[in-house]
Amino acid sequence: MNTKDFDFSLKIVGLGGAGVNVINDMIQSGISHVEYIVADTDVGKLGTSLADTRIQLGEKITGGLGTGGDYHKGYASAKEQDDTFKELLSKTDMLFIVCGLGGGTGSGAVLRVAEIAKKLGILTVAVVTKPFSFEGNTKCKNSKEATEHLAALVDSYIVISNDNLLLLPDANITLQNAFKEADSILKNSVRNVKNIIFENGLINLDFADIKSILNQAGEALIGFGRGRGEIKGIIDTALSSPLIEGELKGAKQLLINITSGKNLPLDKLAEVQMAINSLLLIEPENLLLGVTINESLEDNIEVAIIGTKLKAL
Repeated sequence: MNTKDFDFSLKIVGLGGAGVNVINDMIQSGISHVEYIVADTDVGKLGTSLADTRIQLGEKITGGLGTGGDYHKGYASAKEQDDTFKELLSKTDMLFIVCGLGGGTGSGAVLRVAEIAKKLGILTVAVVTKPFSFEGNTKCKNSKEATEHLAALVDSYIVISNDNLLLLPDANITLQNAFKEADSILKNSVRNVKNIIFENGLINLDFADIKSILNQAGEALIGFGRGRGEIKGIIDTALSSPLIEGELKGAKQLLINITSGKNLPLDKLAEVQMAINSLLLIEPENLLLGVTINESLEDNIEVAIIGTKLKAL
């Protein structure tokens, strides 16, 4: 695999218990060229993190415990560590913030970290999960309010709905494995963005392309598909994740990166174009296509899609 040799800082901040869990999963997956940071009010949960950089939030406010579901406390707890976050995020080119919304720490801390990143001029994407409806009105209200505030602070945000876990085709899937399915969306999102930035392609995409799609773009969707044979089916899988809120087929801006284990024949590229034309519900204003070779995939093809400026359908 041919990688680019340049100085680029990609960081991920995981906030609250859900953020700690996701970061652990990503570290265990061996995703490189990424700096991991976690922060939580709960000292016990923070102690389970595999990240090199761990920040205790709200020591004076919560005394090492959680926030009791109060996201104003979560915000204030993160504000206690303003200087730490400013130092850690300085000279950062791109930032992912990941957390679960509904509880106090994630819903509040994400707003403060996003404010700091915005002031530092960092391209920032938040990936957040919404609570199950049955978790109660307070959590759902916290989640809704946090999302509304967050939208004004980050360049792009991706919402994963826990309610959509109930739509997964395997009726016998355990809750733990369902959450892992949700985590995989973030993991694949970061891995594919990282690959675009750091790997040379036959048809090359880079950070400037990612920035053109994500910068001040609002709600975003990221899809991922992998398989052999017909490309249309792989692209359809990437466009149709049941867990992400929104309709990727209606995005006005699309970045599509195809990774093949072998050199991609020209007729396959033509197949890509036909598949895109037949599957999209509108003609995008901006469509960027990249092709990368990764011999470890052998006969498999991977398709990663980032869509923004979503049209209501």
